[in-house]
Amino acid sequence: MDTTLDLNLDLPEQWRAAFERDRENPLRGNDPLPERQAARFLAAFILTGLVFVLLPGTLLGVLNLLTIAGEHTGSGASTAWIQAHGQAQLLGWVGIPDPGRRVDDYPHEFSGGMRQRVMIAMALANDPKLLIADEPTTALDVTVQAQILALMERLQEEFGMAIVIITHDMGVVAEMADDIAVMYAGRIVETASADLVFSGPEHPYTWGLLRSIPALDRPRGQDLVPIPGTPPSLIRPPSGCHFHPRCAYAQPDHARIDPQLEPVAPGSSHYVACLLASEDRRRLWAELQAGRQPEEAIEQVGLPEATA
Repeated sequence: MDTTLDLNLDLPEQWRAAFERDRENPLRGNDPLPERQAARFLAAFILTGLVFVLLPGTLLGVLNLLTIAGEHTGSGASTAWIQAHGQAQLLGWVGIPDPGRRVDDYPHEFSGGMRQRVMIAMALANDPKLLIADEPTTALDVTVQAQILALMERLQEEFGMAIVIITHDMGVVAEMADDIAVMYAGRIVETASADLVFSGPEHPYTWGLLRSIPALDRPRGQDLVPIPGTPPSLIRPPSGCHFHPRCAYAQPDHARIDPQLEPVAPGSSHYVACLLASEDRRRLWAELQAGRQPEEAIEQVGLPEATA
C-alpha cells in the first residue's frame, strides 16, 4: 500500500526551503526526487524535527544509527559515521552495555528487548518533544515489558518529552497513561483521564475492552466476555454508530444516527460518543461490574431489547 503525505501544509518557510534543497541533494543522485518520494521525505523531515515514531514492527530493516544520522541530517558518509559513534552514548542511556562497541553490531546480535532499547535510543537521538510508541511491548515477555516501560518513564523525565502510546494492552495503558483516548474504527469514542476511564467508562466498546481481560475485583469463576463480531471495514463502515453491529445495547436509531464526541456532563473532561443516555450508561456499567451479563444488565436498567 502506497501512503503519501498531503503537501498542502502550513509549514515554516525554512522547512520548505530545506525540503526543496533535498529534492536535488547530490547524495541522492542528479535526478530530483519524484513527488511521492519527496512527500515521504517531507514526512521524515517533520518527524525528525518534532516527533519520532517508534514502530517495532520495522525493527530489522532500520536498526542502524548510521542511517539515522546520515539520512536525517543530510551528512556525508564519513561525517555520519562520526555522528553515529558520538551518539553511541544513547545506547548506554537505554541500558545496553559497552555501547561504543555495540553500535556497530547487526540486529540479529541483539535480543528482542535489546532491539527495542536500540529503537528507543534511535528515537532519542533527535531530542524529540514527543515520542509516539506504537505497540512498544509487542512480542516481549512480561519481565522485559516491565523493563521497557520503566525505561520509557525514566527517559521521559530526563528528556522532558511527552509520550503517546498506541496499544491494545490495557495493562500497559494502566501503567503508563495519564489520559486515554479509546478509538474504534479510526475514531475516538471515549476520552478522559486514566482514572475515569478505568473506574467509570461510559462507552460500550470500552466496557468490552475492560471485560475481556482478567481482573482481580471480579467474582471468582466469572468468564471473560469477548466482544462479539469483527471490526468493520473502514472503506464501507456501518451506518450510524460504527459500533452498533457489535453492540449489545444498540437501539433502532443507532443504525441511523452517527454519535458525536460530547462531554458526559457540562464542563466535564470526560467525553463519549454514544447515543445512550449518560445515566443509563452508568447504570449498565454498574450492573456489568456486579457480574451480570449484558442481557441481564439491559433488563435491570429497563432498556428495550438490543437490535444489533
